[in-house]
Amino acid sequence: MINILKKKLISIITFSLVCVIVGGTICGNLLVSNDNKNKLPHDLLNRGKNYHHFSLINQLKKEEAINDLVKITCDNNHYMYVISEENFRNNMKQIVQNCLRKISSFSRNYLSYKIECNYKIVDDEIDVDIIWFLPNNYVKYYDQFVISLDNN
Repeated sequence: MINILKKKLISIITFSLVCVIVGGTICGNLLVSNDNKNKLPHDLLNRGKNYHHFSLINQLKKEEAINDLVKITCDNNHYMYVISEENFRNNMKQIVQNCLRKISSFSRNYLSYKIECNYKIVDDEIDVDIIWFLPNNYVKYYDQFVISLDNN
């Protein structure tokens, strides 16, 4: 009788441990997948606590100068995109400055903001990372977005 109780007790303990391990694994996977859903799709850089995300996309859509960032050339019925790094950075800084001028939170000091532009070309897209901040302030703002190069 004692042997039967020992076997049942061992079975119950083993089953309980397996349930805890499986349950913990499932909970851990759910937490990791939820954390990944909150990330930006094209997160180019890790940001610290002094960085605040501010979306410029609605203002950027209105900027006609965005069309000047990438030059299109045609050679024997073949279109090519030409991106000059200096031209891209300078024009993007000017475009962001124009956007900041139209946003009430930034309009008062829009000329004082230091603007940094980073980008990476991936297939038919340009991943853009913009940072802007006042030189005497530790708070920095950023936005990350994608410019699609359409072949049509």
